[in-house]
Amino acid sequence: MNIVVTGANGFVGRRIVDRCVAEGHRVVAVGRGITRNDCRVLDERFDRLDWSTLGEVDVLIHLAAINDTSVRDEGELRRVNVDAAIECMAGAVKAGCRRIVYASSMHVYGNVPSPMRADTSPTAPVSLYGRSKLQLEQEATAFAASRGVGCVGLRFANVYGPGESHKGRMASQVFQLARQMRTGDPEIFAPGTQVRDFVYVDDAASAAVAAATLEGDSLPAILNCGTGVATTFNDLVNNLNAALVLSRTPRYVPEPPGYLRDVVLDIGATTRLLNWRPRPLAEGIADYLASGELG
Repeated sequence: MNIVVTGANGFVGRRIVDRCVAEGHRVVAVGRGITRNDCRVLDERFDRLDWSTLGEVDVLIHLAAINDTSVRDEGELRRVNVDAAIECMAGAVKAGCRRIVYASSMHVYGNVPSPMRADTSPTAPVSLYGRSKLQLEQEATAFAASRGVGCVGLRFANVYGPGESHKGRMASQVFQLARQMRTGDPEIFAPGTQVRDFVYVDDAASAAVAAATLEGDSLPAILNCGTGVATTFNDLVNNLNAALVLSRTPRYVPEPPGYLRDVVLDIGATTRLLNWRPRPLAEGIADYLASGELG
C-alpha cells in the first residue's frame, strides 16, 4: 500500500513509519526534521502539503497535531487539530485515499466513569485540547461518511516507551517518574490512587497500522487504544522500583484542579476487530529499560 504518515517524526509517528516500512508498504513520511533513508521523506508541515506531488495514496495515517494538553489558545487548537486535519484528509481523498486513521485521545472522555467504552461512554472533555480532539472526531466522521471512505479515530491512552525523552513535561509518567527515581523519591499527586491506562509505544503503533491496513470498511469510527488495565500511580512507582531495583517512596503533592482522576479504556472492540493484544505494563517497562532510554 501507499501510506502517508503525518507527524512522522513524532514519538508514535516514528514507530508507525518503522512498522509500515517493515511490512513492505511504500511510505511517505511527513514532518519537520526527519532523517531516514528507508522511505520517502517530506520535511514539511502537514498543512502545507502539495498532494499533487505525492502520487496515488491508499492510506493516510494522520498524527500531526498540537498535543500539549495545557495549551489555552482555543483558536489555534481548532485551526491545527481540526480544520487543518480535515483539509489534510480532503487532500488525501483527492489523491485516491480510501482509508484514514487519525490520532484522537483519552482526553475526549474527561471525568466520566471508567472503563470508558468508545461506543457508549459519554464524552465531557475538561481541557481545550480534549475538546479539539472531540471536535476532530465529529468532523472526521462526517467528512468520511460524505466521501465514502473508511475512517478510524484511535483514542490513545497514556503512551510510553523509547523515543519520548524530547517531550519534556509532556513525556509519560513512566519516563518522568523513572527519571526522578534514579536520584531520589518521586513526586506524585496525593493520594496516588488516581488511575491511568499505560500503553507501550510499539503497541500503539501496531494498532494504528492494523486499523490502516485491515481489509473491509466495517471498522467503527472510533476505537480505544490502551490496555484496559487500571494502574494507580502508587502501583506505577512499585513497578518501577521492581524494574530499576530500587526502593523509592512517593512524595505526595496536592492534585491540581480539573485533574483526570481515573482513566481506563475498554479495548474489547479494538482487540477483537484488529486481532491486537497490547503487552502488560511490567513487560513494557522491561522492554523500555532494555532500550537504555528509561529515565
